[in-house]
Amino acid sequence: MHKKSRGGFLPILLAVLTVAVLSLVVGTLYAALKDTTSVVENDLDPATVSCEVVETFTGTQKTNVKLKNTGDIPAYLRAKVVINWVDSDGNVAYRPGSAYQYSVTLASPLNWTRTSNLSAVTEGYWYYNGIVQPDGMTDVLIASAVENLSPTVAADPQYHLQITVLAEAVQAAPIGAVEEVWHMTFNGSTWSAVS
Repeated sequence: MHKKSRGGFLPILLAVLTVAVLSLVVGTLYAALKDTTSVVENDLDPATVSCEVVETFTGTQKTNVKLKNTGDIPAYLRAKVVINWVDSDGNVAYRPGSAYQYSVTLASPLNWTRTSNLSAVTEGYWYYNGIVQPDGMTDVLIASAVENLSPTVAADPQYHLQITVLAEAVQAAPIGAVEEVWHMTFNGSTWSAVS
């Protein structure tokens, strides 16, 4: 004799009802989230790092040369000074002669570190000893630079002095940025090469 099992239909019915209820709950939850969640726009602008040279120039004299952080984050700044005698067409004179002299006076107290031990102002980079905030400026690097022409050429000089200050900026944080880009490290008061 075979007995008929009556319990086979009930588990199947419960499973179907469970799937239907779960589908209804998930569908309702999705519809509620879809209707109530708004799109959020992400307007993150990348930071900019930039700088410029600020100076006063009158005739043949350049004074109060500083660097300004024109970016929107704190930065380290450095400068390279290039001094040449050039003719009226802008061509560099290799050796214009002893009648063409100039003098450069660095600011004092000097808040800069130079990477070269040579005596010429044009050797190596000058690193500002501190972090410059956005729209902030360094201390003066060059107090004055002026032509000192001899009387024999002063009335009608063939060349004039050209002083170019090349400025660079690197973000101050993280410290690894300046080490990677300039291969330099700042200890809070002076700069040194990364070893």
